[in-house]
Amino acid sequence: MIMDVLEIIYLFTVLLMGVLFMVIGYAMYRSPPGKINPYLGYRTSRSMKDQASWDLSQKYSGKLMALCGLASLVLGIVVWLLYEITFVVFIVVIVLQTGIILSMIPLVEMKMKRMR
Repeated sequence: MIMDVLEIIYLFTVLLMGVLFMVIGYAMYRSPPGKINPYLGYRTSRSMKDQASWDLSQKYSGKLMALCGLASLVLGIVVWLLYEITFVVFIVVIVLQTGIILSMIPLVEMKMKRMR
């Protein structure tokens, strides 16, 4: 089976996006930014309110980011195995992967809200 260019680009993008978020999430979970800063880490007004909120949001968002990266990777691979990759399928998967990754934001915010 010879892959066409779109399929190769799809696989590269899906693998890169999933693995990248898994690695960054794991790194944030294992070694979160220590002090509140405007440059690195999970930064929202709630997470930057105080050091306790900052610490919780960094570890929790790292854990969720790694899990969301894994979920987006699995989604991309399952679609690749089950469907013919067309431009429309490619775009739909990228939108779904982005939604999976962005879903971590309200989850982290709810966790921090419950903390207070």
